[in-house]
Amino acid sequence: MKRMLALLAVTAIAIFCLRLIESPLRAADGSSGISLFYAQVSFPAAMGLLLLGVVVPFALCVGLGCWENPLRGVFAMCLALAVLGHRGGGMANWMRTHELPGAYGVLVVELVIWSALLGALVGAIHLVRKSLAGRYGWIDPRHRPLWRLDVDTFGAGVTAAAVGAILTWFIVQTADVGQVVWGLGLSFLLAGFVAHYIWPAAAPGAMLAAPLVVGVGGYLAALVLYSNHPEVLAAFYGSGLHGHAKALPVHYASAAMVGLVIGIAWRQVLAEGERESENRAKAMQTPASASAVAGTGQ
Repeated sequence: MKRMLALLAVTAIAIFCLRLIESPLRAADGSSGISLFYAQVSFPAAMGLLLLGVVVPFALCVGLGCWENPLRGVFAMCLALAVLGHRGGGMANWMRTHELPGAYGVLVVELVIWSALLGALVGAIHLVRKSLAGRYGWIDPRHRPLWRLDVDTFGAGVTAAAVGAILTWFIVQTADVGQVVWGLGLSFLLAGFVAHYIWPAAAPGAMLAAPLVVGVGGYLAALVLYSNHPEVLAAFYGSGLHGHAKALPVHYASAAMVGLVIGIAWRQVLAEGERESENRAKAMQTPASASAVAGTGQ
């Protein structure tokens, strides 16, 4: 209960801090869509506001991530960003008011920036947990480190990206913010669950990079497949534009990440329950075997 209350409190504080900087990050023409490059203020000012707004949530999420499951800290930050992205709206107006497909190249850079910020959070949680475990040894051993360089971790990341890309193709059909947020969330929830199921020994760090891979791939595909603005709009209004290109970077950094973390954590809980059941079964078999041996000796 204490952990859940801490999670709710940190998430609420993060949402409050991000609400304070929401207005300047909206589109410069007053339309919908949260963006760093197309905000009402300049890009340096938008970056400064974002960094200022996440200072307190960042510290709190690192602390939360060091308390039992490290994914809690990532979840709290991404859920707060999901609220910001949902309130900001979809990208339909952005598509009408920017030169396409070239503007997708800017979105690639922006998604990398959002991902770098979340990567800094994951890295900070990993390093602080490692330091605390080395000094005090109080980190729960059931929860593996966020990053480890091995085949399982790499395989889980590739699987999560592949499943997330396929499901996003089928689920995200419009640029409506509700469709995008819930569609990305569901797609990557299943992606995280499947990846962790197939690669149970994997650290979650590589899986957390899946939204970045899918988003960048979707934007680059739009750059390659279309040659001018009318073609992109025709595909968009004719339902020919793939769903990966209908989400803004903030949606990949928030809704997709929230779904991914839930999927990984869901599988972790089920795996832990399976291990406990196996341990109980083994514990019950041991006395029975000892009794049988004793009876044979008599």
